[in-house]
This record gives sequence, structure tokens and C-alpha cells, in this order.
Amino acid sequence: MSGERLLLQHRERRGTYAGSYQEHHQRVSLGGMKMDELRELYTDTLMSFYLAPDRKGKIADAQGLEGKNLSCGDRIKVFLQVEDGVIKDAKFTGYGCVISQSSATVMCRMLLNKRLDEAKEMIDRFIDFMQGKDVPEELLGDALYFEGVRRFPSRVKCATLAWHTAKELIQKLKGIQSDAG
Repeated sequence: MSGERLLLQHRERRGTYAGSYQEHHQRVSLGGMKMDELRELYTDTLMSFYLAPDRKGKIADAQGLEGKNLSCGDRIKVFLQVEDGVIKDAKFTGYGCVISQSSATVMCRMLLNKRLDEAKEMIDRFIDFMQGKDVPEELLGDALYFEGVRRFPSRVKCATLAWHTAKELIQKLKGIQSDAG
């Protein structure tokens, strides 16, 4: 062993090996993505929604429903306060990645003052958009910031978690209103 040199010590291989090691290490430590791919995925805007989630919190006496992303462990509970068929307040609690949390923030903002039917249509448009379907950009509002996420199929579930949960809650609320009316 005393006369042997480690692979990293070979002068002729040092540059090649170090380069491929660095690339391999970067891909492994970043979940298989390169830095430019990560920058596209985690835009400054998404980070601002994540770092300042103004719609995060519970709503007293409001209906809530929890959604889970079993593939990554994200959990979000959506709360909607509805009066006369209009969403007067929308908030969420939970934990998860930047994408799931920032998407929940954007969704809750967009749901405010929407009729339940309008809210469901808006949610369906966003889910369609995230699945790669053509949706007019003007109908997406701030949800358009998640366009880069569509390139990463494993992350689409993160982006749509709150939206699927809200859709299910809206269907539940519409059923309650039908029973009461």
C-alpha cells in the first residue's frame, strides 16, 4: 500500500476525475439536478411566497381538509370560510417543500372572493396547466409562476397538493350547501 497512489493523486487523471466527481456530487446532493435547473425550479418569486406565506394559518369556525403527498411527505390543510357561496377567507397550515408551500399561498390568495363554482374552475385550470395542457396565461394569474415546475414531473404533485385538497373541500362544501338549501 505504501507505493500505491490513490486515483485522485494521478496527475493525468486529476482534472478529468475531479470534474466528473464534482458533477456527480452536485447531481447527487441536489437530487439529480444541476444548479441551473434548480434556479429555474426555485425562482425568486416562489421563494418569496415560501418565505412570507401571508395566507398561512387557521381560520376559526371554517371548514378544513387535509391533503398529503405520500411520495415526499408534504402535508397541507386548507381552510375555506364561505358565505353565501363566496369564499371570504382562505388559508392553509402544514409543512412541506418550497413548491408545495408557495403554491398553497398563491392558491389561497387567488381563491379569495370567488364563488365556489369559479374557484373549482380556477383549480381545474391550474391542475390542467401543471399537467402540460394548454391554458390561456391570462386565466392563471400568479399561478403562472409555477410554469418551470412542469418540467419536473415528480414536483408537479407538490405544486398541486393544495389545489387538489381545496377542490375536494369545495366539493364537500357544495354538498353541505345543497343539503342545507
